Amino acid sequence: MRRIVYASFSHKPLGLDALFELLVHSRRANTGRGITGALFYQDRFFLQCLEGPTVEVSDLIGRIARDRRHAAFTLLSDQPLVVSRLFSSWAMGFFHMEAVEAIAPPGLLTEVSNFEQALAGEQAADPAAVLLRQYWAANARHLVRPVNTGSRVTSSP
Repeated sequence: MRRIVYASFSHKPLGLDALFELLVHSRRANTGRGITGALFYQDRFFLQCLEGPTVEVSDLIGRIARDRRHAAFTLLSDQPLVVSRLFSSWAMGFFHMEAVEAIAPPGLLTEVSNFEQALAGEQAADPAAVLLRQYWAANARHLVRPVNTGSRVTSSP
């Protein structure tokens, strides 16, 4: 089992449609490979935690690092031989850090409280959990929570 955290920049801003497509593809592919994790996006910046079988995570991170849509790929944390996962039930948790958008079906867009619980659990001292909590603390104040009003979504602080 391996857990990595990386950061990169997209060469161009991604709209909600592009993010939705990315998440649907990631969830489908990750489920088949036994990979779980969380993805953060803010103004072309990606921060992602991936965890799962060592070979599968290694292959995926290699493809991401070579992907020409990414710039300044930086591996922030690499933990081989991880015993348990931070995000065991998330094929790909997602947070659009400018606003938590209602862009995806359940399992893709993850509740803020679930993310906070995952990072405060038994593995709170894990280096990846510490890094993700620090990023979250620095940026979560910008989140705007969606309020579903039936056929449309409005925002509330």
